Amino acid sequence: MHPRYCRERLRRPIRFGWCVVQRCTLFVAIFAGAFLTAAQSQAPALTDGDQTQPGAQSDVPSQPFTLTLAGPGGNPLANTEVHWRIQPRPSEWGLIENGVKQGKLLHDERFGFVVESDDDGKITLDLPKPTSRMTFTVEVPGYGPYYGHWNPKQTGVALPPKFTAELESAWTVGGIVVDEQGKPVAGVEVDPSIKFRRRPGDTGSTGVGTRIFTDDRGQWQFEMVPDSKADVWVEVSHREFKPHRLALSRDKYALNEGQSPSAKVVLPRGLTIAGRVTDEAGKPIEGALVRTKFLNDKRSATTNVDGEYQINGCEDRRARVVVSAKGYAVDMAAVRVDAAMKPVDFELKPGGHVRIRVVDAEGKGLRKARIFFQSWRGGRYEYFEFDHVGQYTDENGVWEWDEAPLDEFEADICHPNGMQLSAQRIVARDEEYVFEPPGYLVVSGLVVDAETKQRIDRFQVVPGIQGSEGSHVNWVTDQALAGTGGSYRLNHLRHAYFAHFVRIDADGYLPQVSRAIESDEGNVNIYFKLKRGANVTSVVQTTEGKAIEGANVVLGVANTQISFDNGRVDNGSTYNAVQRTTDAAGRFDFPPQVAPYEIVIVHDHGYAHIRCKPGEALQPIVLTPWAQLTGTYRIGKTPMADISIDAGNETVHSYGDDTPNIFMHWDATTARDGSFQFDRIPEGHTYVRREIVRMVGDGAIEVASTPVVSVQSVAGEIADVQLGGDGVVVQGRLMPPPSITKDIDWKHASVRIEVVLPKLPERDIPDEVVDDPDKRRAWWEQWKETEAGKQWITEAKKRDELRRTNIWFDATVTREGQFRIDDVPEGDYLLSARIRDVDFGVRDYSFTVDADAAEGRELIDFGGIPLE
Repeated sequence: MHPRYCRERLRRPIRFGWCVVQRCTLFVAIFAGAFLTAAQSQAPALTDGDQTQPGAQSDVPSQPFTLTLAGPGGNPLANTEVHWRIQPRPSEWGLIENGVKQGKLLHDERFGFVVESDDDGKITLDLPKPTSRMTFTVEVPGYGPYYGHWNPKQTGVALPPKFTAELESAWTVGGIVVDEQGKPVAGVEVDPSIKFRRRPGDTGSTGVGTRIFTDDRGQWQFEMVPDSKADVWVEVSHREFKPHRLALSRDKYALNEGQSPSAKVVLPRGLTIAGRVTDEAGKPIEGALVRTKFLNDKRSATTNVDGEYQINGCEDRRARVVVSAKGYAVDMAAVRVDAAMKPVDFELKPGGHVRIRVVDAEGKGLRKARIFFQSWRGGRYEYFEFDHVGQYTDENGVWEWDEAPLDEFEADICHPNGMQLSAQRIVARDEEYVFEPPGYLVVSGLVVDAETKQRIDRFQVVPGIQGSEGSHVNWVTDQALAGTGGSYRLNHLRHAYFAHFVRIDADGYLPQVSRAIESDEGNVNIYFKLKRGANVTSVVQTTEGKAIEGANVVLGVANTQISFDNGRVDNGSTYNAVQRTTDAAGRFDFPPQVAPYEIVIVHDHGYAHIRCKPGEALQPIVLTPWAQLTGTYRIGKTPMADISIDAGNETVHSYGDDTPNIFMHWDATTARDGSFQFDRIPEGHTYVRREIVRMVGDGAIEVASTPVVSVQSVAGEIADVQLGGDGVVVQGRLMPPPSITKDIDWKHASVRIEVVLPKLPERDIPDEVVDDPDKRRAWWEQWKETEAGKQWITEAKKRDELRRTNIWFDATVTREGQFRIDDVPEGDYLLSARIRDVDFGVRDYSFTVDADAAEGRELIDFGGIPLE
């Protein structure tokens, strides 16, 4: 894997939509390791003999690059460390000795070097010309981290002679980690989830790989939370405690200069997985390695002389427990971790033998081919089960495993310099497996004007993949490269998909797509003749008609996903869309489009969402000002601090097979007084609620309830919303049907309370059309134009509006089936309950809350509620 700064380790859990069901896009390692180049046809590829030798700087043309570091207001950041990575590497052209012209070279690193800025905050380097790639990072206390990156061959954005990195002011977060008895815990790892600020126009997303450990007093602090963040998510972990993931609000956890941490984070002990490992004769196996994993957190233990093990600090959820020992087959148990779980024992069998030989087209063994594990026992491979096993072939192209499981697993067979064979089924056996993955797929050719036959100087080369016959093509826009001089070369494609495609985009020309290219075609030449077309262009303005510079413009077509988090593009969840930033005149440009598309624009001034047809001329786009929401979350009269609050709004939304999938989501953390605020909300109905996290396969991670409140957001105005505070407490216990004898996993249960809606008038549907969809549709088209039909539609619209605006409640359930819902106000309600993946539940369990009960915060206890 090419070394890069790692993304943040902590990611917020998957949310199950409560206004809409969002389709989760899994985008796994597409073109992982691919190296894309664009080259003019007259430029030969470099061979090993062409590489510049260390110390040969005098033979390499150079170009100066000056970096200026500035804080808010342009104040220079003097004597600040900057970490650099440059291609070609410094050792190839003598930078370490001669390249730092301004600033101070401190030392080199494994993949780069470190330079300190001078008193004016400047660093000047003499770089090789051309520089194929350059990255710098700045992490300094008191400022948000910064990431500058240029890759001219891929993006077409040239490395400038000078650049100013404007760092955001930052606040310091800190706390004390204690156990459930209030005792400080030393050696706890705290991982803040912070992303680098990136240079203007760079839409990538990179997390800061910070790891902090508590001292003997349990104290820790982190000095680089950007001022724009009102809270920061952290993962807190220790091998003897359950991992804790939570948002820390600035209101409670911010530290002033010189202040010691005082706010506490309680780390629960968690649960224990214990058991015994023996051989087939019942003899204990000492030294066996037993491991499991919870999200990113791996836990392990080694068996003692009696074969016993104990893994502490486990989470209450499903897990795979894997055991390995010398001479024995790897084994695994899928378990539900809870306080009442039984010991997880293993009886190991002698190890299975797998021998794989990876060869080239001539039958010669390939050294350093990778056996990349993908699936084992049910497909839910967690990428830790076999990480104790080497994955690369030896000098003869041979890979062997003597402790393989006795059942089937799947692995990708990866050519060290070519394509990979995906999902190969392997099971232990005496016979050797022989795999022959093909070499790289290389696609190259010319791009010319269809009429003049002249080469087109600048264009984008977008790779695409098709997973199966008849499926849609995924255009991998984040792997697009810049073509120049009328020629291109898409090099080192290594994943063997059903088909590959190439699309050429150029200003003033209609896009053109190649034929389907099979993975084993080797070197392919494709000649593109582009026809003229009109660019997608417009200007972005305020309501007063002033041009807006720096607006983020995102264009999506079918099979793309555009995600927004708190009113800003979430690049980590945006796939295959194209982005631009408006210039000083408020203008943006995209290449011509041949299919319907949608554009979303966001800026501090507001937002816009437009749907467009190919060739349609765009008028100036006026941004609608954002609305704001402020509110307080209470349970009874008690303000609730450090609680995550969600908001949803479908004003900017799209979903379907023929459109881009566009989603917006907002989250905030309550302050000490229970208050919260959302600053970039579109106008329209906005739903606000406490966040209840449900994990895929594991269900709810906490027992809680929330009111869901609708508020009308108005552009440019501030709306107030109150969650909880008044009403009765409703509780009960869900009871399985008498016919169900097996245990029910109540973590997958949910309880909902909704206001009773008025019934719609009956429709007198003729018997002869009831069971015939075509006849029923024809009847409806006629009936809806009658007076009765029009009245029914009017009443239905009123009912739908009530459904959108009425309060409702959502709750999770304890392991015993119990639930509690706070602050249900006066009204008539229906209670329903369901459990995922089972065919029984509760519908329309009705009750009423009168005014006196709501005022007195009375308790309504349903006792046992039988499921049907």
